Amino acid sequence: LYQSILCFAFCFSLDMSTFSTLPSSWGSRWGEHGYIRMAEVFQRAVWENKWSMVSWHNLEAEAGNSTFTLGLNQLADMTTDEVNAKLNRLKEEDPASFDSWTSTRWDKGVEKLPESVDWRKKGLVSPVQNQGDACGSCWAFSAVGALEGQMARMTGVLEPLSPQNLIDCCLKNRGCKGGKVSNAFQYVIDNDGIESWRHYPYEEKVPSVFLFLNMQPTAWYACTRFKLVVCSFFLL
Repeated sequence: LYQSILCFAFCFSLDMSTFSTLPSSWGSRWGEHGYIRMAEVFQRAVWENKWSMVSWHNLEAEAGNSTFTLGLNQLADMTTDEVNAKLNRLKEEDPASFDSWTSTRWDKGVEKLPESVDWRKKGLVSPVQNQGDACGSCWAFSAVGALEGQMARMTGVLEPLSPQNLIDCCLKNRGCKGGKVSNAFQYVIDNDGIESWRHYPYEEKVPSVFLFLNMQPTAWYACTRFKLVVCSFFLL
C-alpha cells in the first residue's frame, strides 16, 4: 500500500508540475509539426511514457538505488517494436554453420577458463557508436566491435574499424537491411583485412549505385583488394 501511495504521489507531481514543461521540450527536438494526427498523438504519448520512466529511474539513482542514469534520445517517441523493426536487422545465425568454421580455428587450452572476463579493464572495448536511425547496420557494428577488441589484444592498438566498409562490400549481407556477423567475418577473411573508420567513415546509408559505379576510390579499393596492415594478421 505504501508503494502504491508513493507511486501515485510521484506520478501526480509529474502531471501537475514537471509535465508542464513537456510541450516546449517536445517541440524543440520531436514533433515540431504540432502532432495533430492520431499517429503523432500516439508518438507523443509514447514519448511522455519514456520521459516518465527516465525521470523515475533517475530519482532512484539519486537516492542511491541505481548505479546509472538514463536519458532521452531521437528514438524516444518510438515503441520497442518500432525500434526493432527499423534498426535491429541482425539475422539469426545457424549454429550448425559454425561447426567446421570453429573447429579449425580453436585449439586446446579451454579446460582452465576464468569464471568471467571484463575486456573493458584490459582496454579492449571501443567506445559505443551510434548507427543512426536510417540504417539497420547493427550486424556491421557488432562485427567491427568484436574485431577491434581482438586486434587490440594482439597489437596493443585499439583502432576503430569501418562498419561502412562491410555495409558497402559484404555482398552476402543486405547492407542497411540487415545481415549476419559470420558473413562479415568471412568477408574480412576473404578480403585479407578491413578499412579503418578514419579512412572509410560511416555514412548511415548504402551508396545510391551500390557496386562499381560512382564509387569513391577508397570504397572501390576496399571492395576489391584493400588490406589493413594491423588487421591482416587476424585469424578467425
